[in-house]
Amino acid sequence: MNSTTSLKISFLLLLINALHYVHPYVPIYLGRFKQTSHKVGGDVFVLDEETIYIQDFSHDGRIRDVFFSIDGDIIPYITRSNLEPQLRVKRFSPSEDVILLLPPDKSSIFNIDKLVVKCRACRTSFGLLKFPTFVQ
Repeated sequence: MNSTTSLKISFLLLLINALHYVHPYVPIYLGRFKQTSHKVGGDVFVLDEETIYIQDFSHDGRIRDVFFSIDGDIIPYITRSNLEPQLRVKRFSPSEDVILLLPPDKSSIFNIDKLVVKCRACRTSFGLLKFPTFVQ
């Protein structure tokens, strides 16, 4: 393991510990993606009102122009192996945990209707998850 990888892992562990101690929320399980194709999968959780976590996200990577979308907006994400925010969804096989980085206009789960894994070029959904109505 090189020093860059070690530093990234240390940072992620610190981030996870900070979220654990700062936010006293219990994760809320929202479910799995529906209407899937291209081997999209994963369990979606809300960690707090600003953090969406996808456990064991998978995608076969056969289509290149794929991204996460919340109510039509492209959403960046980070993974355990890459803490640099990414837009384009690459191949996730084996699966990997993903944290979505909400934009300022969707900075709370109270403002979200649906999460989609979508192909921009072919305008097709590879997975859909409708959010419940959360009460503030």
